[in-house]
This record gives sequence, structure tokens and C-alpha cells, in this order.
Amino acid sequence: MSGIPSPHLQDYEGDPEARPFTREELQCFLDYVDDQVERAVRAKRKGVLAAYRDATLFKVIYGWGLRRTETSKLDVVDFGRNPQARQFGRYGTLNVRYGKAKKGQPPRRRNVLSVMDWAVEAVADYVENVRPRFGFPDHPTLWITERGGRRQPGSINDRFEGYRDAVGLTKELTPRSLRHFVSA
Repeated sequence: MSGIPSPHLQDYEGDPEARPFTREELQCFLDYVDDQVERAVRAKRKGVLAAYRDATLFKVIYGWGLRRTETSKLDVVDFGRNPQARQFGRYGTLNVRYGKAKKGQPPRRRNVLSVMDWAVEAVADYVENVRPRFGFPDHPTLWITERGGRRQPGSINDRFEGYRDAVGLTKELTPRSLRHFVSA
């Protein structure tokens, strides 16, 4: 057994091309996405709603541990109550309807419990105060675009890379990195 490495000796053993955020990197990234909203508001730019949507989107990826595709396919009705966490109101659980499928199988569904109050507050504020301002009240998608469409995984990736590069974080960090966390 001497030639077999012991499990969990390193902080991260996955693909070195895509690693998790450190605490400092995560804070830097989330601060930057919030700063983009504030800058857009101060400049009275057209992109205020989109900046707010995207800031909330990245918080949801992190807060509920979602993949890009799962995130892009969320609808407003996918949030629900959790009787064990009444403090979260209608955002106590998240029904992921389009989870990663096994080969040859349909997408897997799962319910994810809400655990971070700040993430719940962010999504609640977005759903109740920002999303309606896009002007498409009957569209089911959570992440509505300015033209009434659904935010696509590729556009999530593009926005992530723009933000990541703007704050000087390594290209090893991808949207998937938000699902994982190293407490270094």
C-alpha cells in the first residue's frame, strides 16, 4: 500500500486547469460584480438591470452550487418554501429541473436547500424588484434578457470571463469554480 497515495492530502485534487476559488478570490470576484451594478447606477447607464441580473446570477451559482446550464434554465417558479427554514420564505429550496444527466439519460432533477441568507436576500431582491423592470412579466425564465430571452450558458461564461479578467484573477477560474470552495 506504500505506493498508493492517501486520499485528501491536498486542498484540491481535481483538474488543475479549472480549480476552485480561494476565499480571497471569491470575495474579490463578488465585490467586483457588485461594483459593476453600483458603477452602472452612478453613470446612469443602460446596463443597470443586466449588471444586477448577472451579479445575482453569480451569487446563485455559488449559493446553490449550480452548473452554468442548470442556472441558465432556471425559472422563477423553481424556488419554493422549506418548512424547516421558514426564514427564507419562498426561497427556501431550489428545484433544479435540468441537472447533469448520466450518459443516455434525461436531465436529473434535484432540490437544493437554501443555506446562505445573503444569497436568498440577493435573489429575492432581484425577483421582486429588478426582474419585473425588464418588462416581460409572462416569461418564465429567472434570468431574462433585455429582449425577453433566456440567458444562455455561453453568455454566462463570457460575462464571467470578463469580470474575472477585469480583476486580474487567473484563467484557471471558470464558472464551475464557483461551485467549489477552498478555505485557504
